[in-house]
Amino acid sequence: IAGALAPFAGAALAAALGGYPALFWVLAGVSLGAGLLAAVSSRR
Repeated sequence: IAGALAPFAGAALAAALGGYPALFWVLAGVSLGAGLLAAVSSRR
């Protein structure tokens, strides 16, 4: 799961450093959503 979220984390960090907080939060939300979805699907 961590490997799959690494690109999202990298993109979010780059967006934050680039001064795009809105894009950062969008990517952060997407990465968190993907992580939760993966966790829920793995529990089943």
